[in-house]
Amino acid sequence: MKHTLNEISGEQFWKIVVAALIANYVMTMTGFWQSGLGLAAIDVGAMIAGSMTAAHPDAPYTLVVGNLAHFANGVILALIWVAFLQERVPGNWIVHGLVYALITQLGAWVIVAPMAFGVGLFFKNTPAPGLMMLATLTVHVAYGLSLMLSLKLAGVRTRRTL
Repeated sequence: MKHTLNEISGEQFWKIVVAALIANYVMTMTGFWQSGLGLAAIDVGAMIAGSMTAAHPDAPYTLVVGNLAHFANGVILALIWVAFLQERVPGNWIVHGLVYALITQLGAWVIVAPMAFGVGLFFKNTPAPGLMMLATLTVHVAYGLSLMLSLKLAGVRTRRTL
């Protein structure tokens, strides 16, 4: 049985890392600023720090550690996109951004929100699940679109190898 992987060169790796850092910054700022649209402000770094502290209440984690984890997650997700999905999803960078936003958002709604933050599937244990879903969708769309634009501008493309 043949397996295919996309090859990522050292130069491409660093371009992906920079693109991911830019996308995470855009996502983070969107989370802070979307309250101006009537949506909940989303501070992913603080949410992660709180979740980590819940596991170790005697040694609370700081916002710095939460944001480092948040940005590391963004880099990992960008590497996953380029290595496994970029060449398999048709369309331009906008389509790619929206598709990846939806993929990562579904993961947030079904895995991260219930397991890491205890708010239930699709935020069902919050006062306004629909608004929370819209607020988190907004930040994931910001991440997806800015990641794909950054990757496009950096010229990141992979080639499949056997």
